[in-house]
Formats: sequence, C-alpha cells, structure tokens
Amino acid sequence: MRHRGFPSRVAKALVGTVLAVGFVASASASPIALTEEIFTWTIEPFDTSLTAADYYSYGNPQAFSYNGDVNGGPSTLSDVGLVFLVNASDGLSLFVVYDQPDDFTGGSSAIDWTLTGDTAAVLFVDDPGDSHTLTVNSGGTQFSASASWSDCCTDGYVIGSLDGSWSMAASFLGGQGLNRWNVVSSDGTVVSFPVQSLRSFQLSAMAEPTSVPEPATLVLMGGGLLLLAYRRRGTISGMLPKRPTS
Repeated sequence: MRHRGFPSRVAKALVGTVLAVGFVASASASPIALTEEIFTWTIEPFDTSLTAADYYSYGNPQAFSYNGDVNGGPSTLSDVGLVFLVNASDGLSLFVVYDQPDDFTGGSSAIDWTLTGDTAAVLFVDDPGDSHTLTVNSGGTQFSASASWSDCCTDGYVIGSLDGSWSMAASFLGGQGLNRWNVVSSDGTVVSFPVQSLRSFQLSAMAEPTSVPEPATLVLMGGGLLLLAYRRRGTISGMLPKRPTS
C-alpha cells in the first residue's frame, strides 16, 4: 500500500533545520574599525533618513551649535571632541563636534585628516560660511581642520560620503580647551583617549559581512527538500514487495 503518513525521519530532521534557520535576519551594514596605537575597536554608525547636514541640526534649538542629539546622535560634552559616523540619506559621513554650548569655556583645535581608498567632500561646516574651518585638497583626500569655539557654542564639521574600502587617518596638531576625544558608536560604546599633539588614530571600513539568505528563501529551500524527501520515500515504498492478500 502507498505510504500517506508524514515524511520520513530524514524529512522531519530537515523541517527542524529549516525552522531553526528560517528566522535568521539579513546582515546589517558594515561596522567601522577604530585603530589607536596598537588597539582596535568596532564602531557602529548611527542611522538616519535625513541628510548629513540636516542630522547635524545646526542652530536648532541651541543657537550656533550642533543639535544632532535631537535626531538620535550623541550628546555634546564640555571640553570633549566627539567623533562618530552616520549612515545618512546622502551616504556614510564622518562627524566631528567640539565642546558643549554654554559651558563657560572656549577652545581651539587643529587636525589633519588623510583619506585613502576613496574621495570625499565637506558636507557641512559649523558655522556655515566659515571657509577657514575646514579646507580640502582638489583630490578630495586631504582635509585640514582649524576649529575654534567660544563658551556659547560648539564647532564642528561633516565629511562624506565614505564608500568602498576607505580609511581615514587623523593627526592632531595642537589646540587648547580640549581634554579628550570620544569616538562614539551607535551601540553605546565610547572609546576615549587624551588629546596630545601629533597623536593619531584611524577609522577604516571593515570587510563586507557574509550575506545570509532571506527567511523566505530559506523556507522555499526547505519546502523543496521536504518534497524531494517525501517523493523519494514514496518511490522506495512503491518498489517494496506487496503483502499477499488473503
């Protein structure tokens, strides 16, 4: 007689495998490697549907300052230079923000950025129209930033977009009123190190993650394996000798 029950134990095992992997999420965007001296950390970018300039949110609500925290970005800190990356609608961008508004301290900072593996442009400068804050060479690979801020406000800039296998090296040339760098990750990680002349660090794109099949694809694959196992079971059953009837 033809076997009409549930497929064989092999097929049952396949069902378990499909259900176990059917809910694996697709891989997310590549994280960023931060290297400082001999240490390396993983930095996750912030995500937004805004442009990089709109995410910076200059002047609103705090006048003449960065307000990106209202869009989910990190909050400013007194005498601290923030470095973070944002996946914006116009691409992955590097944000640098100095100091905290109304903290009764001002300061200055000079830093050079060298980009390899890609070219980029200045997407935003705090304060807009201040051409001396950040300059870039004609090739879009060398950025010289001379920032200054008073006790009322922040200073900062945005560089982007960063695509492909890029690497951005920073070299701090000098300044005052700045105690440390905080490199901030969207997962809450903060890497902090002191500000010292000629101290450097590097941000680099990490290798693309291995792609994971979508859940729908896995279910279809599992269904095909089930059908194949069931049909093979039916074929084998049909080849067995029939029991004599009385």
